[in-house]
Amino acid sequence: LDGEWAFYPDTLANEQELKTSETSSFVHVPGDWNKGRAHEVKSSFGNGTYRLRILLDRPLAAPLSFWVQEIQSATTVDINGETVASMGRTGETGQASYQPNRTSFVVDYVPDREARELDLVIRVANYEHPYMGGISKPIKLGSHQAIQDEYGVSVDLQQITFVVLMLHGLYACILYLFNPRERSLLDFFLLLVSAALSVVT
Repeated sequence: LDGEWAFYPDTLANEQELKTSETSSFVHVPGDWNKGRAHEVKSSFGNGTYRLRILLDRPLAAPLSFWVQEIQSATTVDINGETVASMGRTGETGQASYQPNRTSFVVDYVPDREARELDLVIRVANYEHPYMGGISKPIKLGSHQAIQDEYGVSVDLQQITFVVLMLHGLYACILYLFNPRERSLLDFFLLLVSAALSVVT
C-alpha cells in the first residue's frame, strides 16, 4: 500500500471524527511523517492519524490480511470503523502512551459481502524515536494465504540466519578452546552471538 495517504497531524481520531475534520494533508507511506505537518518540528515525536480508502471492484468472499512491517511506535488499526489491532497504547482518552514490545504484525479482516470499500485508519503515537515517526516500512495487503506465505518466508529466513550465525560462533568457540591465547576468536564468538540474538529478538 505504498503511496500517498491522508494524514491528520497531532490528532488521534476515529473514522467518524475524520469525516468532519478538515486538517488533513498527504504524506508518502512509508516514510517519516514530518512532511505532513504544517509547522516545522525538529523531532518526530508526536501523534497522528493515517487514512486510506481502498476501493473493491467486486465483493470479497475470502478474508484479507494486512502485514504491518513496522510503525514507530504505538499504533491502533481500524477498518471500516472497527478496531482490528492494537500494539502498545497510543495515548487516547484515558490511556498512557507506551511503545509495544514488537512492531511487525499481521491483521486478518473478513469484509462484509456487500462492502465495496475499505476505510483503513491507523492512529500512531511516537514518543520513543526522535528521528523517524509514523509508518516506516511498507504495509502489504493480500489474501490471507498469500500474506501468511510471505510472512512465513520472512520468519524462516530469520531462523536460518540465526542458525548460520550460531554455527559460525560454535566454530570460533572451538578454535578459541584449542588456542586460548588468540583473544580475537573469543571476540568474534561474542560478536556472532550478539548478532544472532539481535536477529531473533
